[in-house]
Amino acid sequence: MGGVWSRWGAVLVACAVAAPFVLLLAPRRPRVAVVAGMVLGTLPWVWMVLTPVGSGHALSLLPLRDLAAVLRGDPVTAVVQVGGNLAVFAALGFLLPFHASRFAGRAGAWRIAGLAASASVTIEIAQWWLAIGRVSSVDDVLLNTSGAVISAGLCAVCRAAARATRTHAG
Repeated sequence: MGGVWSRWGAVLVACAVAAPFVLLLAPRRPRVAVVAGMVLGTLPWVWMVLTPVGSGHALSLLPLRDLAAVLRGDPVTAVVQVGGNLAVFAALGFLLPFHASRFAGRAGAWRIAGLAASASVTIEIAQWWLAIGRVSSVDDVLLNTSGAVISAGLCAVCRAAARATRTHAG
């Protein structure tokens, strides 16, 4: 945990400090707050995956090979790796339907998947091109995209629950 803090502590603190301001902004400027939430929920993860851990580059294009290796290894590392990759675009997947209705519903989930996959591929290309000591892996793209889609599904459940509550209350 000390390595995480020393490498990315400033970004995490900046996001944590900004988060209450976003919440205060939400009632007055909800669309701005949603965009700020997407940025604050995504920026730290993108910063982390683009932080150099050495030099050189590696490419892994065989789906599920890296994921299987991680899952066979240390359980804590597996949770950190899988959880971190699922979280990269989770805020985007959850909040984008609030920002633009075309990202809501089943068709919206497909749009979110396409957007998250495109952004993830861009990050993996950047990791390879910058030669920052990271493996550019198709499994990261799959997990990043899955996290966005899972979050979009949670958003849909939350929106449906809110509608049901309003219907029963009024």
